[in-house]
Amino acid sequence: MRAEKTPEMHIPPPMLYGGALVLGQIAQVCRRLPLMPDFFTPLRRLLGGMLVVGGAAAGFWGVRTMQKAGASPDPREVPPELVTDGPFQYSRNPLYVTMTAIYLGITVLRNNLWGVVLLPGLLAAVERAAIEREEAYLRDRFGATYRDYEERVPRWL
Repeated sequence: MRAEKTPEMHIPPPMLYGGALVLGQIAQVCRRLPLMPDFFTPLRRLLGGMLVVGGAAAGFWGVRTMQKAGASPDPREVPPELVTDGPFQYSRNPLYVTMTAIYLGITVLRNNLWGVVLLPGLLAAVERAAIEREEAYLRDRFGATYRDYEERVPRWL
């Protein structure tokens, strides 16, 4: 049992992204829906690879920034302080941005239009299940400091 209140999350965000990837692949097996014609395979591979590698690199930057501040990237843990530097100066949720980039990269590499079709629902689920809960928690925990941060930095990008 945790000593302090934390954001109540029933589904960890990486599971939401993973679940959407699996659902998109199942849909692709049932009814193939390519994102691009085969002619664009080299371009598709380059774009997908750049999204995966760029997302992973940005995610590493975000995790290292949190660790340097003594915080955990696990949103279910109590943060000792509000992290606002590194990628957090550009997005209040850079780790969700990176997971979205990796998700899109895999979708592009798999040439799976279903993954793109599922993306709006995935992002809505992430906002409802994670981001809204985290932001309410951070507003309670850090008060005016967090509200000022919300005004200066966008939720996504």
